[in-house]
Amino acid sequence: MNRSFVCGFWLLVMMMMGSFSVYAADAHKVWISPFAVEGDPRSADLGRQVAERIKRELGTAGLSPVIGEEVVRNVQGARQRMESADAQIAIWGRLLLDNGGFRLSAFVYAEESERRFIEEGTAIDTLYLSAASLSHKIADFLVGKETVALVEVEGNQRIEDAAILRVIQSGPGDVYLQQALSRDLQAIYDMGYFDDIQVAVEEREVGKVVIFKVKEKPTVRQIFIRGNRVYKSDKVLESVTTKTGAILNVFQVRRDMERIRDLYRSKNYHHTEVKYEIRELENNQADLTFVISEGEKVKVTEILFEGRQDFTRRQLMKQIGTSEKGFFSWLTGSGELKRESIQQDAARLTAFYHNEGYVDARVSEPEVVLDGSEAMVKFRIHEGQRFRVGKISVGGDQLFSEEVLLAITSIGKEEWYKRDVVHADMMALTDLYGDAGYANTDVYPQLRKDPEEGVVDIRYTVHQGSLVYIDRIEITGNVKTRDKVIRRQIPLLEQELYSGSRIKRASRNLNRLDYFEDVRLEIERTSDPEKVDLVVSVEEKPTGMFTFGAGYSSQDNLFGQVSVTQRNFRGKGQTLNLRADVGSSSTRYTLSFTEPYLFDKPLSAGFDLYNWDREYDDYTRKSTGGTIRLGYPVWDYTRFFVSYGFETFDVKVDQGKEQWVNEDILAMEDLDTASTLTLSLNYDSTNRLFNPSEGSNHRLTVKHAGGPLGGDIAFTKYTLEAGHYVPMFWETVFFMHGETGYVHKNSDGHLPDYEKFYLGGLNSLRGYKWRDVAVYYDGDYTYLDENGETQTAPYSKNKGGDKFIQANFEFIFPLVKEAGLMGLVFYDIGNVFDTNEDILLDDLKRSTGYGIRWFSPIGPIRLEYGIPLDKIDGEKQGGRWEFTMGGAF
Repeated sequence: MNRSFVCGFWLLVMMMMGSFSVYAADAHKVWISPFAVEGDPRSADLGRQVAERIKRELGTAGLSPVIGEEVVRNVQGARQRMESADAQIAIWGRLLLDNGGFRLSAFVYAEESERRFIEEGTAIDTLYLSAASLSHKIADFLVGKETVALVEVEGNQRIEDAAILRVIQSGPGDVYLQQALSRDLQAIYDMGYFDDIQVAVEEREVGKVVIFKVKEKPTVRQIFIRGNRVYKSDKVLESVTTKTGAILNVFQVRRDMERIRDLYRSKNYHHTEVKYEIRELENNQADLTFVISEGEKVKVTEILFEGRQDFTRRQLMKQIGTSEKGFFSWLTGSGELKRESIQQDAARLTAFYHNEGYVDARVSEPEVVLDGSEAMVKFRIHEGQRFRVGKISVGGDQLFSEEVLLAITSIGKEEWYKRDVVHADMMALTDLYGDAGYANTDVYPQLRKDPEEGVVDIRYTVHQGSLVYIDRIEITGNVKTRDKVIRRQIPLLEQELYSGSRIKRASRNLNRLDYFEDVRLEIERTSDPEKVDLVVSVEEKPTGMFTFGAGYSSQDNLFGQVSVTQRNFRGKGQTLNLRADVGSSSTRYTLSFTEPYLFDKPLSAGFDLYNWDREYDDYTRKSTGGTIRLGYPVWDYTRFFVSYGFETFDVKVDQGKEQWVNEDILAMEDLDTASTLTLSLNYDSTNRLFNPSEGSNHRLTVKHAGGPLGGDIAFTKYTLEAGHYVPMFWETVFFMHGETGYVHKNSDGHLPDYEKFYLGGLNSLRGYKWRDVAVYYDGDYTYLDENGETQTAPYSKNKGGDKFIQANFEFIFPLVKEAGLMGLVFYDIGNVFDTNEDILLDDLKRSTGYGIRWFSPIGPIRLEYGIPLDKIDGEKQGGRWEFTMGGAF
């Protein structure tokens, strides 16, 4: 209610009662002087504006104010103007402007007495509000209302004055009202810290002083739990918010009682009663005891479906989470009574019926009847008639032809009406219009039932609204990552048409960066109904990592690893990596750098420098080299890469094993340089870098060495790889992967054996040893017999194939979803072939097996067991475990 209205109302009441204040009846004319302005002569008009504000307030209060023409500065001048104007009251004052702030002083003269009122402010913008406050105080004073001069608090020891004064409304300068003090007393009591509160009012020289006298509640010395058997006292105390040393708040204690009851309900003790006892002690302290009567444990012994006709009880039981108590309930947890779960069961039953064609099906509020330790749950069901799907149509705003709209709906393929399918159709239509810029599209399904025929016609009505544009793209939450690194992952521009699919793509792109703990894209409406803001909120996570550790892989055996990586170097999205891998058969040092957006274009560039010593079964290869890489997007999810590499190498066959290795390896001992150019086209739409659940990853690579590039090596190598992840039921994933390749030697150089194809190991045919699937041929080796004579014997040698084919099939399922632990079963097939051999499907090697994958805190871990199904060089292979961890794969 307006304060001036209250003043006028009380003035009217007093006039009607015949009891007037000293100013209200015969002395109601008020003369007001324009306020004197000091500090800025250019603001002289402000003084008259302040007088006008006071005049308006006094007029509302029932007085008769007039404003004089002259500015007065003292009581003598005010008395003269008051008498000449035949007024009984005079008001004058001054406005002091200083350093952007102000001080507003007003003087009221009446019946030979003078009263002063002051308002101050630190900004001239608040002058109008201060003038209004000043006017209220003057009006209250003139109509005989008393004001509060001071508010004090007494008796408090632990609770600060400021905390108490913060909850009350009465303050210095406010009108003294008994009902206001009553409200303030209740507000202090509601704080819960006091046992007794009294209000006293004293008359002092400064005016009325309001004193709140409080008596604080005792503090809690100790908290005890009594009567508990199911839970230990420490467990009960964990659910209690009242703590030792805190003020004893009865309201909080009652809430704690309910928390204890909830704790017992979680273990099916639904008859638990909780009371509390307080034992007062000296020094304003008390002990608090929660007394628990646990009662009997309750189990669901009977579930009824009242009204069911077309479905068996067993079918309905499968739809709900609540179950009846069984013989092994102590082990399986059957019979648990959870109220929130029962409510969800009613919703599940309703959804089940609606998805089976029962358009009008209803499930009423479940009824729970407790009888000691037993509980009966009853669901009342109204099934109604079952309807087949009839005619499907689309109406309303048809931005697309009806044929196009109907083509993306699925309900027409169903025999019976299904609510979930209708909802999916609505979302598909909404997304289609959203991609065309109509972000506010609404789709309403209209059902027309024909009970006689038992069919329901469905018409989707589309209201597309107006085109919506992206006004601004706001990025928040990034501290280190630069805005442009985030913005370039958003395939939308400001002032561009809204697109739902591209917003989803932006979310996917940002998550794949793996720079952020959380990514949220939200649409916010603006004052223009045809524009929205896209707000991108990110929560950064550490992208720099120093790792070290040890592990084992079937390829490198025992290995150690030290790595320093920054995946978001300088906040620009650059990747810098220095890594050392030291194993029993391989030692490699690598320095890598990648700039994903060279010259602020989607052109990635980078380099790798390495030193690598590798021990094979019969020879050792040492190499030092580097690679320069470029990449550019050519289509959606598709990038083209080109890289040039140069290295020097030294191949040494182990002493005494010259006759065991093939000719390609022996020839490498006289060579020392390689110059290669690699072209690659890569399509990657997977949703995650590790353990993807959907999407595809395909790659076509051509690697060429020698010729105009120089070097001792000359070959051309082609590889084609395709992989696809298919999400299935229960968050399982089916993965299909295929790979093939062909390599041939060019006329001006050598084709190294390590550039040919081998299979076997964790990343190709699991169960077979690394490089065990190869091309085998007969050779001879010489040895000295027992008589010292040289003998020759046949020996089966192997070498890499010129071509290969491989396929892998995996069924992946979650074991511990929250921890990222996945299980899998697999089937692998493939083989390598020599130059003069054809690829024969009947000659493929096969294996099968199972394993686990875990994205652990120390890095990805794979543990898989493969069982070879075919012989290698005439010998049967046994099953084998294969394991990698960290960056080994």
